[in-house]
Amino acid sequence: MLERVNSFLTMVSLVGIIGNLIVISVYTRKRDRQTSTFFILILAFSDLIVCSVLIPMTIYFENVSFRTSNLLLCKTYFFVTTSTVPASCLLMTAIAFDRYFCICMVNRNIMTPFRAKIVCAILLFVSGMLSVIPTL
Repeated sequence: MLERVNSFLTMVSLVGIIGNLIVISVYTRKRDRQTSTFFILILAFSDLIVCSVLIPMTIYFENVSFRTSNLLLCKTYFFVTTSTVPASCLLMTAIAFDRYFCICMVNRNIMTPFRAKIVCAILLFVSGMLSVIPTL
């Protein structure tokens, strides 16, 4: 059973890495200054970390029954787990608000590229702070 789970996670990881690299390469070439482009790039980077770091670490920890003598590896796993998942959720929420502002409040120009960068920085900081306590 564990072999099936590991092969499924490996496939999800590979597809996620390839897909997010494609998204990053396409959206970095876009030269528009839209906030949605910025949010999608940040979300793709966050998902790339999940697919390239978190999923392989999960496969490793499942193979060793979540027992390891390496404290740094254990803390890194919990930090990445508890920071990237909230970061992705918060970024998707920010994308939803951005789309709402662009569609329903067209004339107000609420979300500017500068504000989008500030929002992303705050969301990434909050998700990082949320992961400190479980990591300790």
